[in-house]
Amino acid sequence: MGVATALSLLVTRAAHADTNTNYAWSIGDFEFTKDVSLSKCKNEAVEAFSSSGFSNIDVGDFAVFGKRGRYDASGICLTKKRVAVIAVVGPDENTASRYDDAISKAWP
Repeated sequence: MGVATALSLLVTRAAHADTNTNYAWSIGDFEFTKDVSLSKCKNEAVEAFSSSGFSNIDVGDFAVFGKRGRYDASGICLTKKRVAVIAVVGPDENTASRYDDAISKAWP
């Protein structure tokens, strides 16, 4: 789990590497109650990001990325461990946390 969290942080942080602004983070994870394919996990992530107001959604090999205003989010699917990790980064911690919660609740 630590590797996925670190990777998620690095990916979302890279989106802001060209700025000198301090950003707040919100990181969450959840466990799947049953086996889920990587394809299904990524499809569910796209739906969760979209329904949570994120756009410019990009799907990678094992992760999904999106943007909502000044906030970036990543969702990493660790299907063999039945876990997904979500990270949201932006200028306000409370808003980042709220967006993280919205994605988590929308992700089946």
